Amino acid sequence: MTGGDILVECLKAQEVKAIFGMPGNQNVYIYDALYRRGEGIKHLVVRHEQSATFMADGYARVTGDVGVALTVPGPGASNASTGIGEAYTDCIPVLLITGQSDSRLANKDNRKLFHGLDQRKFFEPITKWFGRPNTVDEIPQVIEMAFTMLRTERPGPVVVEIPNDVVTAEVVDGLCSVLKIPPKVSVPKKKGKSDEIKKAIEVLKSSQLPIIFAGGGVISSDASNELTALAEFLGIPVITTRLGKGAISEDNPLALSNIHGLAGKRALGSADSMLAIGCRFTQIDTGGWSMQMPQPLISIDADESELGKEYPIAAGIAGDIKTVLS
Repeated sequence: MTGGDILVECLKAQEVKAIFGMPGNQNVYIYDALYRRGEGIKHLVVRHEQSATFMADGYARVTGDVGVALTVPGPGASNASTGIGEAYTDCIPVLLITGQSDSRLANKDNRKLFHGLDQRKFFEPITKWFGRPNTVDEIPQVIEMAFTMLRTERPGPVVVEIPNDVVTAEVVDGLCSVLKIPPKVSVPKKKGKSDEIKKAIEVLKSSQLPIIFAGGGVISSDASNELTALAEFLGIPVITTRLGKGAISEDNPLALSNIHGLAGKRALGSADSMLAIGCRFTQIDTGGWSMQMPQPLISIDADESELGKEYPIAAGIAGDIKTVLS
């Protein structure tokens, strides 16, 4: 068993079903391991690494789970970075796995290495986390941390690079018995504080014409049914962000288009309060933050740092959106 085999077993344990990528000199041993042990994982070859991360991004949006791309380092990874940037902007869980030069070359000038690139620095501004196992026994913990970051709070892309010598290293029998493949990362659902929820209810009760503003967080939390049930129970119309399109069926009479649609604009102008769910109030959605949002404003988000970040709020609930809406 090699480090590559350990990597593939870790991906299988995380229930990875598809990988999009392009084989090359510095990831071919990962492909060998994928061939040997990748039963249940479908691989789709791309003609350009940018396609790999865009396809992984699309896969993640459709399935609601992590999309995985596999490239060589350096130019392969930098080609893939456009898709990673897109995933970072839209908060999509995409994992890019790249090869890397042998560990013994880690202190050499990257400009002198074949496909040399300081990938940690390169990807730092557009990723949620970057990982690198320096030994075989570090592979399981790095992959476990990668999927923890991919699946917790607001999603985002992660990059993991694996040196060639770590991929090809033979796992000795003693280490095989000690190494444990981590089970699928399952993150406890944060419920939100009861006093925050009570405060939000009080605001809604005192409103005559509330409106719901639903973002992509509703979709990534698989909370469309809960959103619809809440809107119908309270009779509150729903507008969406661009990424929130589809959070509520557009056949529903309470669905009033996105925030820039005619019906959405009209409802927004007459609303006396807003319940913002899983939305980040981006530049495009808010016209460069020039739009006035109804006050008082309630915000529900998995990422506590987003609460009140762009607009003042009367109540904020940090927690898993599906759980909080329930």
